[in-house]
Amino acid sequence: MIYRGSLGEISNKADWVSRVYTLVNESDGSEIDLSNPALGVEIELVVRKSGCRNDLIKALLSDGDGKITLNGTGFQWQLAPADLSGLCAATYDVGVAVTISGVKHDVILADVAVLEGV
Repeated sequence: MIYRGSLGEISNKADWVSRVYTLVNESDGSEIDLSNPALGVEIELVVRKSGCRNDLIKALLSDGDGKITLNGTGFQWQLAPADLSGLCAATYDVGVAVTISGVKHDVILADVAVLEGV
């Protein structure tokens, strides 16, 4: 199931820490343990201008830069002001894809409003 909607508002001069997202096995309702190494989980976050294919921000779990982290059975991202400072005040598309056992799933296709911070 894909989350569609809004991720709210963020500042381009402050940290953006997402909530923890979990994935649920639709057949039995259980949470999928994304930290299970046997699943070979890869998580990708992209932010781009609406209608464009050029990624303005891209983060991968495997980069090990701490922008995407596993948190319990779920995941979250944290982008620093340096990551967001190139975004002008506008609405952007956000996509998150999770690959499990070689199968890619789009799990978030939403927008976020970026405000000019201080």
